[in-house]
Amino acid sequence: MEDINQIGQLASGLMLYEFDFVEEPTARLAELNTVSGSLSGRLGELNILLNQSFRFTGDDGNPYPRLQEEESDILEQLYIRDYNTKQAQKLLRGVYDNTTESSIVENASDWIELQEGDTKIKRSPGSISNSASNRISMSKDFKALAKDAKDKIEDLVYNYNMYGAQPRQVAGLDAPIVSGQS
Repeated sequence: MEDINQIGQLASGLMLYEFDFVEEPTARLAELNTVSGSLSGRLGELNILLNQSFRFTGDDGNPYPRLQEEESDILEQLYIRDYNTKQAQKLLRGVYDNTTESSIVENASDWIELQEGDTKIKRSPGSISNSASNRISMSKDFKALAKDAKDKIEDLVYNYNMYGAQPRQVAGLDAPIVSGQS
């Protein structure tokens, strides 16, 4: 993994632990490139949240200074928050993936209950996998995941800024007394 830059390593970790359902190699590579590019694009937001000045220098694609564990975690949560928000929006538009438009059933089947002998099958009208009510429900789930990531970001940023920031200047009664000065 030495030849992969730090952003690529973060993207690989997200693919390994968050998007392990993408199995086809070409789709995995495409998703890895998307995640990596998205993480790179969120470096500015990370700077704003943490009052830092991470930037890209040179051709290696690594941020300077290098991200530490805390900054990397916040950057990953920014991606997860935005990913879940976008998925919620896509579901509501009915374009969750390439097959959704062609698989949406315009008219539900006529039957709600089937019975033959002592066997009975019931289904609710909203049980069609791509029904509007199901898409709305899944969208709400994605929104809840995005809110969870947002809450985690707020906690991580608070802890980073509260405990990770070093004072630049100490003056007044808190300043240490240096011998030879009055």
